[in-house]
Amino acid sequence: MSLSGAEFNIDAVTGPVLGSHPVLGMGGAYTALAAGTDSVALNPAAFASRHLWGLEWFEWDWSFDFIPGTLHNTDFDNNGQPGFTYSDFVFLTFGLGLYFGDLGLGGLFRQQTYRIGADTDLNLVLGNFGIGHGFLDGDLVLGLGIRSAQLFVSRASMRQSLVDFIGVAPEAGVVYRPAWAPFRIGVAARAPVISEPLDRAAAERTSITTGLTLPAEVRLPWEVQAGFAWQFGSRPLNRKWVNPHDVEAELKREMHARWKARQRDAWREEQGVANEPTTDSQTHRPTNPAFWKAERMRRKREERDVEVEEIRLAGERMRAYERLSRSYLLLSADVFVTGPTDNAVGFESFLQQQRQSSGQRISVGVRAGATTEPIANRVKTRLGGYLEPSRFSGVGYRAHLTVGGEVRLFRWDVFGLFDPFDWRVGLTFDFAERYLNWAFGVGTWH
Repeated sequence: MSLSGAEFNIDAVTGPVLGSHPVLGMGGAYTALAAGTDSVALNPAAFASRHLWGLEWFEWDWSFDFIPGTLHNTDFDNNGQPGFTYSDFVFLTFGLGLYFGDLGLGGLFRQQTYRIGADTDLNLVLGNFGIGHGFLDGDLVLGLGIRSAQLFVSRASMRQSLVDFIGVAPEAGVVYRPAWAPFRIGVAARAPVISEPLDRAAAERTSITTGLTLPAEVRLPWEVQAGFAWQFGSRPLNRKWVNPHDVEAELKREMHARWKARQRDAWREEQGVANEPTTDSQTHRPTNPAFWKAERMRRKREERDVEVEEIRLAGERMRAYERLSRSYLLLSADVFVTGPTDNAVGFESFLQQQRQSSGQRISVGVRAGATTEPIANRVKTRLGGYLEPSRFSGVGYRAHLTVGGEVRLFRWDVFGLFDPFDWRVGLTFDFAERYLNWAFGVGTWH
């Protein structure tokens, strides 16, 4: 049945796992492992969840991955009808995260671009933006954010949007990751997103000029997911996060205590008082110029000593991280529940301009994955799988097998712009009935 003349919504739920290759390689089972921009779409707690290598007060994290147009003649949305060809399909993801002590914030964009006909582009952009905070030395991390869904239609020759659908809704997540324990627990929940056209008249004009019947709304239904991870081996999954500012504050507190003690002792000596109570009163201030001349020199020296000690302790923390064993086997599993979408068709049905109802009922899925380092500090491998529930009546679950890994390459400072760091490349495949996909990623090695 054609969509022409009918009012409908788009069920924008994406059945297959699409994202960075670490997430895809683990079959999407990242709710409990959420850390860094790779996983903020799965759990907003990732905005502030530190990696093992997160040692500095301020750090930043980024990710970039793409899936090229290889989804030819597949049943992408698991509607039971393979055969639709995605010509010029591209999936891009880019994320940036900033960490300030226990606080973290950032965003992630995921864009799906389709060429329809000779000159019409459809772009579905999903975004996650938020903030998180760690508590109990990082054992408990909470995250709050918004997720957005934007659909815009454009003419490739015009290089401008003809119509935009935009909507946002809140989301929240938590990760419990007790220091030195071999497990993590994660939970996330999202409110439904309803994206409406910014200009209804523009939507009507676009339907006429492009020949596409556009939806009334683009919707992402509510979602709830929970995950559990356990790591075997001598490498820890979690560590207590040491805030460098707390270390600095303690060193300075001890330094100031020494200053006050010397000042009191000098005042007592001047006054000939042996048992004066130790207080912070400014009246306990010696007047001997010789004392203050020597004291100023001592204080400058101790301030330098504090700076040196901070650097030494930071180096110790880094060396302690580098000494950690690389021997581990990490297992993770997720359960996720997705709500219904009223009067909706799937995105693929929209591209085909055919009515096939989607999201009429709640769907439940499971994901699981494993990762290890067969060659320590050089090669990581991942194996995962997930049961993808169909959003279409009469179509059952589809089982996926994911496999991938990454390789450490070389150290480079990007023409002197950054401190040198190790680069890595990764490649991951996702196999299923009526579906085959792959993803390539570049980033930093840890």
